[in-house]
Amino acid sequence: MAEAKFHGGGGGKRPLSPHLQVYKPIINMVMSILHRITGAVLYAGSLLLCWWLTAAAAGPEYFDYVNGWFGTIAGKVVLFGYSWALINHGLGGIRHFIWDTGRGFDLETIDSDVVGVSVGFAGAHGGLMDLHHRTAGGLVIMGMRTPLKNVRRLGSAKDGTDHFWKQRVTGLANLALGIFLVYFLVRYAGADHATVKAALQNPLNSLPLLLLILSATVHMRLGMQTIIEDYVHGEGSKMGLLLLNTFFAISVAAASIFAVLKLSFGA
Repeated sequence: MAEAKFHGGGGGKRPLSPHLQVYKPIINMVMSILHRITGAVLYAGSLLLCWWLTAAAAGPEYFDYVNGWFGTIAGKVVLFGYSWALINHGLGGIRHFIWDTGRGFDLETIDSDVVGVSVGFAGAHGGLMDLHHRTAGGLVIMGMRTPLKNVRRLGSAKDGTDHFWKQRVTGLANLALGIFLVYFLVRYAGADHATVKAALQNPLNSLPLLLLILSATVHMRLGMQTIIEDYVHGEGSKMGLLLLNTFFAISVAAASIFAVLKLSFGA
């Protein structure tokens, strides 16, 4: 096995995330990497929902322009990629939830899970496209804690399990609220401004959408934070990217929430 690499000096040494050359690229490794890639795609894709909502809040003329763009070939390709990432990431998240319970770590189960995620993704994405057109045994885990941190229940990032729980709770919320989002977008994609505005004046639509915006932006900020901390090792660059990550998440949430509230109250 390749020798571990460390970053930092003195007592601040910490292991770097392994490079792709360290391990043989087997299918479950590829799916794990794909989970992060689709997360990054959804991170950038959050701008699509934000753009659509703010366009609706801006008025009929600009909303018609945005709707028209999503109807172009470029817009359809972007929406196809976003929906592909959404379903793939959601199914991958379910697999991670199963792992969190301590189950499914034997090689046979891991391989079958990969097949299940792939088949489930293909079926779900195909169904979504059709709907849119119609309207621990044997496992050795290496811990990254010192004995003192085991006592204090703190991880290597010095914040304990707080990050883990926030990511898992928002992930579960996103799975449920994501189903609503798919329903809402499939039903109202291409609808005129008056129809969308009337739909968001219904609290049964606006409240779940607001909850989704809050949960999704917290989740995507935590996910991108993990990627930055794993792969950016310069302290200055890392700090700058973490600040930009927080600013981006807050901006997307604020603009989207403002748009929903404006439309909900009939402004």
